[in-house]
Amino acid sequence: MSRTQAVLISLLLLLVPPRLLAKAATSKIVIEGSALDKPIEISDPKVLRDFRVWASPGTSSNEAQSLIVDWSQGTIGAPQKELQRYRVSFYVQLAPEKHAVVYKVLYAYDPSKGEGYVYLPGETDDGYGLNVRSIVHFVEGHWFHAWKVWDSVAKPLIENAKRTSSDGVSFRLADDPGAIRRGQVR
Repeated sequence: MSRTQAVLISLLLLLVPPRLLAKAATSKIVIEGSALDKPIEISDPKVLRDFRVWASPGTSSNEAQSLIVDWSQGTIGAPQKELQRYRVSFYVQLAPEKHAVVYKVLYAYDPSKGEGYVYLPGETDDGYGLNVRSIVHFVEGHWFHAWKVWDSVAKPLIENAKRTSSDGVSFRLADDPGAIRRGQVR
């Protein structure tokens, strides 16, 4: 290794936040939207293990379905504008009781088609800078089909939260797999 390469690598290591070098597991996912009174928090490790920020085609995992995207179907046009959009934020745990958001996407679900859609923010969108500091997919600014595993988790949580939004109750997927508990948002 040349001296120039060593200096460049050293500078890179100083500039990149340590939490991104570790590629930590997703510790929490939060779903927010105007149809929800309170955010929905997913914190069950057994559920979260499927939704990893740093897994996708072109990475060491080279997975066709990861994050919450079905990458195998490629990019698609934007879904109907009438569909409710939700901000989905992915967190990693930095220390006990300290989580940091590392990636954000938009999610929409079309009940008439039984399909969800995911938008990776483009250069002019909120979340783009945060996302590309974590991982660059080289398809930012495009819509994708959501991964069916994600739809099966998100759809019932959103539907239940929307049904009860008038009474101010929020839902989260608890440490008990598959359980939806009322009023236990961390």
